[in-house]
Amino acid sequence: MLYPIELAEEKKLAFECKSCRYKYVVETPNSQSCCIYSNDVTMAKAGFMTDPELSLDRTLSRTKTAECAMCGCREAVFFQNPSPTGEVEMSLVYICCGHKPDGSLCGHYWVQGKTAKK
Repeated sequence: MLYPIELAEEKKLAFECKSCRYKYVVETPNSQSCCIYSNDVTMAKAGFMTDPELSLDRTLSRTKTAECAMCGCREAVFFQNPSPTGEVEMSLVYICCGHKPDGSLCGHYWVQGKTAKK
């Protein structure tokens, strides 16, 4: 790995390996060759997954006015989900508290103002 060093007498930038002492001197400085560190962060639009057992969490807010499109249950837990794109607005995520005919949790979730998921 090359580490940046300064050649004070020549007033140049150089990169040196601490293991083998290989040295690369930057002869013609430009923005690319003089860059010591770059951290490029790309925010990908990622979906999120929910766990049906979140509907059993008593610490989450609940409503009895949201109707599930899958099972028709009117009770759901909800929480705010920050937008993955970094926008200021937040969205509400609802998770159904209902049960399927086999007794398992419905787990259907939807985002306020958007189409239903799962």
